[in-house]
Amino acid sequence: MLLGALSVGAQEKPVTAADYKQKVLEYSRQIKQSAEERIAMQHAIKAAKTAFGPGMAVEMDHNTYSLGATVSQPIYAGGQIYNNYKAAQIQGQIASEAEDLTTDNIVYAADLNYWSAAARKGMYDVMCQYVDIVQELANVLTTRFNDGQISKTDLLQVQSRLKEAELNKSAAYKDYQIALQNLN
Repeated sequence: MLLGALSVGAQEKPVTAADYKQKVLEYSRQIKQSAEERIAMQHAIKAAKTAFGPGMAVEMDHNTYSLGATVSQPIYAGGQIYNNYKAAQIQGQIASEAEDLTTDNIVYAADLNYWSAAARKGMYDVMCQYVDIVQELANVLTTRFNDGQISKTDLLQVQSRLKEAELNKSAAYKDYQIALQNLN
């Protein structure tokens, strides 16, 4: 759905819900952190798997000058190597699921912020229309009061309602601005 009047900051192009979700997913530090944790668990799985036999790739920084290594072959570890490998696999699955959960939570929050801003914009538009309607009524009643057709009490009630409507419009505008800040 294209939200025509909802634009973010100095942007002139309207923001769609899909565009907003995509931008949130691209810029989310939580998703990037979760992806890094998943990658770390994949490396942990590889490291645990190398305990079964020789051959472990070692990535080193270009500034590394020396490397010391010890080679050992476990003869009997009582299933420890296999259990460590299985534990690393499970931790890898947990990290992958945590990444999916983080993504789902981010998308949920993005949807909530987007539609909250849309609702606040709609509420502000409605309040603007309401103020216009009450203003027209106040103008008509002022004319009628000046012609002596209505009492001062009726005019004061409408003027009071107009001030209340303007206050509600101001509150709706403030809520809309806060929703836009949350959207950003």
